[in-house]
Amino acid sequence: MMTLEERMIKELTERGLFEDQAQTILEIYKGDLGEVMAGRWNESVEGYSENTIKGIWGGVKIVTREWIAENLPRAFFAPLFE
Repeated sequence: MMTLEERMIKELTERGLFEDQAQTILEIYKGDLGEVMAGRWNESVEGYSENTIKGIWGGVKIVTREWIAENLPRAFFAPLFE
């Protein structure tokens, strides 16, 4: 079983980020959401539709682009988050 958090970390690391960087980005995203998703990150992705997962991923990508621009502006993998 893969959790929602594990899925987002996997998506980030498969596109070039190190796991600690991916975790940092996801923590920023979680903070941006506030209570909306609190307690849901450890739920199985199987409980979510693919469209919901894509919507969450879209938000994670926005945060990732901002994080890359601020911390790794010359990252070779930046285009993978557009």
